[in-house]
Amino acid sequence: MNSFSIDSNKKKQISLEQWKEELKNVKIAKQDMNKLIMNFFLIEGYKEAAEKFREESQTEISEQDLECMQPRIDIRKLILNGQIDEAINELDKINKKVLEENKDINFNIKLQKCIELIRSEQIDKAISFAQEELLPILESSNEKKELYQDSMEKVMSLLAFENLQESPYQDLVSNSQRIKISSQINYEMLKGQQEKENKLPTLIKLLLWSQDKLSEKLEFPQIKNVSTAKFVTDNGNGSNNNKANQLVDYD
Repeated sequence: MNSFSIDSNKKKQISLEQWKEELKNVKIAKQDMNKLIMNFFLIEGYKEAAEKFREESQTEISEQDLECMQPRIDIRKLILNGQIDEAINELDKINKKVLEENKDINFNIKLQKCIELIRSEQIDKAISFAQEELLPILESSNEKKELYQDSMEKVMSLLAFENLQESPYQDLVSNSQRIKISSQINYEMLKGQQEKENKLPTLIKLLLWSQDKLSEKLEFPQIKNVSTAKFVTDNGNGSNNNKANQLVDYD
């Protein structure tokens, strides 16, 4: 007898309890999970975490891989501290092609420089920088001219607010903006290296896509918020039971 609830006019339904039982049969080798975690540390530039994890999990990683992380770590720290000129100088020392061959990256990091000038209330310098450095990039661009112009207008609109937190674009002066730029630079520097992709976001996208496809034929508990990884049913009820939210067992 089929354990799933079936109605000719409805999709098949799988309860949370049934779904948990099915997931218990999913086995992922701990070695594979360790490699995924190590990949995240390497790509994102968490050197100390990578070294600690290598020691604890016995996951193989070469000293060369660790050393290759340091330049990316240094540049990320500079950007997160708002030291854009220093970050650009270091980037040019390591690989001039990053800024020379990628107009988006070149524009974005210079736009961040303008943001930092506004944050530090150097208004005249911000205006001059925009005219001398950003406008030439915008005017020489064809396909992305409107996109660059829109981004630049949002940044320059910050000048109208004495309190930047009152601006509708206050996120531009937040630390999340610095993180966004540092991530763009980080991934651009990774090009040409063997490990250049963070596999975790790819797997999350695959999870969400798979759920969407499966939901066309079944009603089953889904993970809507990947940060909590809790199952949610169609009625919006999630489980607060830790065991209920366990995705897989590791062998």
